[in-house]
Amino acid sequence: MSTTIFSPSSQPRASAGYSTDIILADQLGSNGLYTTKGVPFSLYAPMIAALITPIPGPQGPAGSQGGVGPQGPAGSQGGVGPQGPTGATGATGATGPAGSNASITGMATASSFTLSDYIGISNGTTDAKVSFPNFLAGASTSVLTLPAGAAPAATDTLLSIKGTALVLQSFSALVTYVQSQQINYEAPVLEITANIVLDASSHNGRILAATQPLQVQPAASFSSIGSGFACTLINLSSSAISFASGITVLGGTALAAGASCKIYGLTTSLGSIIYAVLGGASVAAPLTVAAASTAIEGSAIAVSGSVSPSGTAVSVALGTSATTAPTSGFVAATVSGGGFTASLTAPSSAGTVYVWAEFTGTPATQAVSGPIAVSAAPSETLTVNTITAPAASTVFTVSGTYANGTPTALDYSTNGGSTWTAATSPTIGSGTYSFSIASGLAAGTYTIEVRDHNSTSVTATSNSFTIAAATSYPTLSLVSGSGNGSLVGQTFSFPTGGAAPTNVSTSIVRGSSVAPNLMISGTAPGPAVAYFDTNNTATLPSSGGNTDAGTPGGMIWAFNAAPAPSTPGTYYLKYAIYQTSTSGTLLGVVVSSAITVT
Repeated sequence: MSTTIFSPSSQPRASAGYSTDIILADQLGSNGLYTTKGVPFSLYAPMIAALITPIPGPQGPAGSQGGVGPQGPAGSQGGVGPQGPTGATGATGATGPAGSNASITGMATASSFTLSDYIGISNGTTDAKVSFPNFLAGASTSVLTLPAGAAPAATDTLLSIKGTALVLQSFSALVTYVQSQQINYEAPVLEITANIVLDASSHNGRILAATQPLQVQPAASFSSIGSGFACTLINLSSSAISFASGITVLGGTALAAGASCKIYGLTTSLGSIIYAVLGGASVAAPLTVAAASTAIEGSAIAVSGSVSPSGTAVSVALGTSATTAPTSGFVAATVSGGGFTASLTAPSSAGTVYVWAEFTGTPATQAVSGPIAVSAAPSETLTVNTITAPAASTVFTVSGTYANGTPTALDYSTNGGSTWTAATSPTIGSGTYSFSIASGLAAGTYTIEVRDHNSTSVTATSNSFTIAAATSYPTLSLVSGSGNGSLVGQTFSFPTGGAAPTNVSTSIVRGSSVAPNLMISGTAPGPAVAYFDTNNTATLPSSGGNTDAGTPGGMIWAFNAAPAPSTPGTYYLKYAIYQTSTSGTLLGVVVSSAITVT
């Protein structure tokens, strides 16, 4: 029997559907099996109609308005209106149930707690809870606001944690515990192999184990060590350890190989000091060196020191480090027995240097001086001593001092430095100089400026002084008495020096007092009479003379003061010279050149 497979898609399409059509359908039977049956289309039509949404056609044109219809039904109720005014208070309700009468003391005790637990507190007038972490934070803040306590005492009580519990502990018990642990403390050990400069941050409280010969040096400032500094130094090297200047060594001068010592820093009423107390065998330092703590650029630095064994050759050099020796520049020192001396030249620039000494050929045995502060060389200076005004055109001396230089020649100026003249054969001593201006200076006001001929910027200026014009004296000549042998051939002049005429010159002031002394080159005869006259002849005025007894047998005729003419004009001095008295023989008349009376 053959079976035909029905395929709807292979069947022809129906042109329309009718209620009498039969539709194939699988229907579930009561036995739980599906059975293909033919079902009239009319049975499915209502179901299909319910599933199909009709599609409206296009809207037709509006019809004409109909008449008013009957009133429709009432609409739905509107929304709630605004609230009305508050009504009167109602009657008091019934009393509620009683609250809990529980208390903290009546609660169960918690055996443990965690950070998520809460703690009950009274926050003002309200009971509240706070988390355990916040409770601890608040307690810490409260501790910080507590007042500061007095100095700690053995009777103080401290709060501490023992296990997981907070407990009280006495301060004295804490001190006892700390003391019991000190027997377990071990001081740190520091190995040193080169020169060291003591410093609290590096050496305080330590055991310094020196495994090489070296030198211990103080800090540049005591504050780098501080009062209370202490350390132990053990010499594990094969040679002595020396101590630089600035460390006071008790019990010797150097720490022998295999020995130890204590080093302390102390400040007392006597000042600050560093002590090295030798605790083992001490020996003399094999080599020490010292120099002044200051020097000038380019100056000589005197070096001295001690050496052991006596006579050992020593070399010295300058270095810029207190811990590292220079590698060049060493020169031989002069060794005499257990000491030596040397001279080094300070560098040409300012700074700090150190003198290093070593056994010649054995650099391992070295010593270093304290710091030497090299400062800039001071400038050369000159001074000029006070000058007293000399007479016009007469020789005078200029002198002064110099410092910080070595002048070998000098120049001077009388016009403010416009021109300079080399000083002739100046005398230059140790810090002093002098020279002469042989031709002197004409009348005027001057300052003398002196300079170093080889360093012309180094100058000095004297005080200001004024040279008066030289007095111009009239000339004198014999105008009569050529036959008198005692005057003929002699010369006549106004004397200079202590016997010089007073206020007598080629120009005098009218009415002034003058004392016209006269010098005769030969033996002076008797008295003389002096006149002022308006002519230079041998004729004498009839009056107005000034008589002086003179100095018979001498050279000076000293006349008493006589007034100068009271009327300005040109005058002449006339001297009538007599043999023995003014009433005796007139030997001659000496007349001066013109004198102007102003």
